Amino acid sequence: MDLWDGKFVDEVLSDEGNAFAVVYYGPAGEMGQYIDDYEETLSKGEPTLYHIEDSWTNYDKLAPVIDRRFSEWKDGKMTSFGSEDFDRDGIVVKPWWKFW
Repeated sequence: MDLWDGKFVDEVLSDEGNAFAVVYYGPAGEMGQYIDDYEETLSKGEPTLYHIEDSWTNYDKLAPVIDRRFSEWKDGKMTSFGSEDFDRDGIVVKPWWKFW
């Protein structure tokens, strides 16, 4: 994390990791399924998400959820985020009639 200035950026992921991250974490400025999984898994009893401790214990709780979502994505079961649909490379796929 010191090498990346504490930021989780696309340069630290493989092409496959980036494609998954776009779908799971959501495109820039959006929130994907990750935030819902994070809240459901870790926020029990906390007033906000910001009160959740950054700890290895919490990582150990969340890691299997992320692994399951990654498997779902690889199996083609998680391909959408909100109103956007993505292909396996994380590219937005729009209906032929939608020009915007």
